[in-house]
Amino acid sequence: MAVPKQQAQTHGQIFDLVALIKNATSIIESYYLDSSLPTVPSLDCLVPHPLDSKFYEPACLRVVVTFKIPDILQEQPSGMDIKELGRKAGVNHEKLGRIMRLLATKHIFREGNKFLTSISIATPEGAKKGKLLGIGMRGLNTATQAASVVTDFPWGKFPPGTTVNDVGGGFGNIAMELIKAYPNLQLKLQDLPRCIHQAETQIWPKFLPSAIAEKRIEFKAMDFFVEPPIPGCDIYYLKSITHNWPDKECIRILRNIRAVLKPGARVLLHDYVIQHANHTDSSPLREAPKPMLPNYGAGRIRPYNLDLAMLVLFNSKQRTLEEFIDIAGKAGLEFVKLWPTGEMGVVELRSA
Repeated sequence: MAVPKQQAQTHGQIFDLVALIKNATSIIESYYLDSSLPTVPSLDCLVPHPLDSKFYEPACLRVVVTFKIPDILQEQPSGMDIKELGRKAGVNHEKLGRIMRLLATKHIFREGNKFLTSISIATPEGAKKGKLLGIGMRGLNTATQAASVVTDFPWGKFPPGTTVNDVGGGFGNIAMELIKAYPNLQLKLQDLPRCIHQAETQIWPKFLPSAIAEKRIEFKAMDFFVEPPIPGCDIYYLKSITHNWPDKECIRILRNIRAVLKPGARVLLHDYVIQHANHTDSSPLREAPKPMLPNYGAGRIRPYNLDLAMLVLFNSKQRTLEEFIDIAGKAGLEFVKLWPTGEMGVVELRSA
């Protein structure tokens, strides 16, 4: 019996997909067997998985953003009665209270006896939570394979004394790894004053005191919107900075760096690089084998989820390579190369 050509092609793709899945499961099972991790999870396991759908929280966030609830609460940081909050927002206070209670359960707002208030970095409690963010980034770096930049970018090719400025680097988690791996590098760490003070007086003395003793790290506070970084560095490295800001602000940050960029210096933007969901012949990104989607589909959903989070929280975005090149060009920089690093990528730029 003859099989139609289209049906035969589809049948072949299914076999290819099954083969990919079988190979992947074999790799996972081997990994579990060779590690100290528990046994392979059962198909009956009810423990939530990171890829499980979460519908309610984004919908609730949309409500509070639409009705400008955080803006209203800024008028009264000590908190506001839910009835007053509903009146100011022009929305049913009972329904609003139910929505905000869910968000308070996720620590986005705080519920008291009679009021709900947002957590702000401007409050003592917010400042305390802010101090934990940089430490928490160490764990996030592990989850996203961010430290792959240490091995996947050729830092070792640069001569002794090469200066790397970790711009907006928080506590300098990646800077620490670079210092430990490459004796040829001198690091500079720049961020807002509160963050730099904690990095210099608490974090580095605890985790890498030798770098301070050997004078391989320099700390200097800055606001990258209003001033340029330390001039004359060989490399300006920005990890997970551009995704926090719309294009206009990103261009301002990059222009401030461009103003102090010496000939031959590089700017490295380390972030997720959003991949298109269609196969192309010229993509610089790693593509999954057919019949899978080239961006690995749900297996690499994190950057697409994060893209929407950036949209909701900051009116910003995770960018495609074309979008990185666009903002760089408007800041007087030109694209050199894309370096894949784990889940993320490094966009290398130079003066145009």
